[in-house]
Amino acid sequence: MSKDILYYPTINFQTEDYDWLWKASLLWDKIYRIVPEGYPLDGPRHIQELCSTNEIGIPITPEQYSKEASEKFIKNLKEHKWSADALSMRKCNKYTRIHKDKVDESLRNLMITENISLENNEWLRMPREIANQYMIYLATEIAGKNNLSLNTGNLDVWTAANFFLQDGNVQDDFYPGAKYIVESKAALAPVFINKLFPENILDISPKDILEFRTKRKDERARFQEELDSFCSKLSNADAPEVLNQILNDESKKVKSAVRDYKKSMNIRKAVKWGGYLTCTVTIAADVLGYIKFDDHVIQHLTSAGIGIGLSTGLIEKIIKLPQNPYSYLCQTESLIPGYFKQHNYNLYRKMEEFIND
Repeated sequence: MSKDILYYPTINFQTEDYDWLWKASLLWDKIYRIVPEGYPLDGPRHIQELCSTNEIGIPITPEQYSKEASEKFIKNLKEHKWSADALSMRKCNKYTRIHKDKVDESLRNLMITENISLENNEWLRMPREIANQYMIYLATEIAGKNNLSLNTGNLDVWTAANFFLQDGNVQDDFYPGAKYIVESKAALAPVFINKLFPENILDISPKDILEFRTKRKDERARFQEELDSFCSKLSNADAPEVLNQILNDESKKVKSAVRDYKKSMNIRKAVKWGGYLTCTVTIAADVLGYIKFDDHVIQHLTSAGIGIGLSTGLIEKIIKLPQNPYSYLCQTESLIPGYFKQHNYNLYRKMEEFIND
């Protein structure tokens, strides 16, 4: 796990992202965002205070990445390498703005038939769906080249990022042990860490957040290291007995690290715990074939607040997850056993809708 993350796909932190930003600030060392050269950053006073140490909201300029990312994006669209309906070039009536420095000229030319236009010499008006997907793809490219993890609070964005991180080599309708239309060699498995954040997260001041980050680096680092080790072992398991041992025993180390991390959070106004963190790993399909499945869930939430599910299958023989970037999802609501199964199914459905709808 990289201790540094990339916020995407917008430039400024949006109001709906404040809850996510506070959570992310409690866990990760540095939070980057994609900012065109010379673009004036703005935000309310409490966001400016949170970013005042130059560890949160660090700008990465996209110019050096946009040409290669645009060319890859166009090539894969034209060659239909990514078989996903969400990437369809069909005409639409909904448009959005995207900064010109985030888009290479070749991609602009591709969009001319979709009424692309330049506003005030800075902003391009583009079909909203394709612009959104391109920005997510650009983020995966920048993250990969800078050893950063991706992190978001938006489930749709998280779904698209996982699709791009696997270069579209995923299939829906994946059930280990069944006969596949296309054989999968591995599966994407979401790992959930439950009740990790204070429920009243936005009541905690930026000053207290920054003080916690300074004083509790060791506890934060230990949690990151144990989760990283746990995910790596899951990805490298080659026998069902090993996978079961990891699920039953190795998760205890994560539990211990979570307990110490939460105990260290003596910042003012931190009360009851809620929310959860999700990251995806790859697990060999042959290993999964020996496990009994219940609504795409490998393991229910344990007393450690750890659960593991299934999202979709990988078509190519991709068994080991690349060291970085990981793709994280921070959500506000907590998971209960019944809802855990439903939420994991929702993740599966999101990928199915991305591909087919």
